[in-house]
Amino acid sequence: MRTQLAHFADLVGSRIAMRGLKLHLNAAAAQAIGLALHELATNAGKYGALSTDRGCVDVGWGTDGDTLTMSWTERDGPPVTPPKRRGFGRTVIASMAKRTVGGEVQLDYAPSGLMWRLTCPAANALEPVNANNSGEGDRCLNTHRPCASLTATEHCPVCYAHAITEGKHDGASRGALSIVQNIGD
Repeated sequence: MRTQLAHFADLVGSRIAMRGLKLHLNAAAAQAIGLALHELATNAGKYGALSTDRGCVDVGWGTDGDTLTMSWTERDGPPVTPPKRRGFGRTVIASMAKRTVGGEVQLDYAPSGLMWRLTCPAANALEPVNANNSGEGDRCLNTHRPCASLTATEHCPVCYAHAITEGKHDGASRGALSIVQNIGD
């Protein structure tokens, strides 16, 4: 996640909010979702919420049972209008991730801000959990309990984000992309 937003690293935590628990995407999902996020970020910087001084982006992800959901929501940017043509960028954000993970993509060009939402079977996008990547080695800096045993509200976003940016967390990226609460590896 952080790699896809590298050009906007100075905005993470102020104008870019990222929320979600640590998840490990499989290589195919990481590539397709990474391309979609890169395209969304590029467009936000050129035409959307990040092209102004006040615009913000909310990025979220999580699982609910057997379903993975990811979202990108822009607000307080210039008024949004649907594109007049369907180009390669639209294919990347709307079709590639959908086909790769066997899911659905919602794309809403609301005047208040672009909204992108991906839902798919978690098994199609996430690496299987086993004894080697159960998350037991990753600990919340707030509670010091294994991350796998915590709910989203039990993590301390401030100290966790600081640990990640300082390279002091013990989570390792398995596969091509690891998504971490507040900041992505």
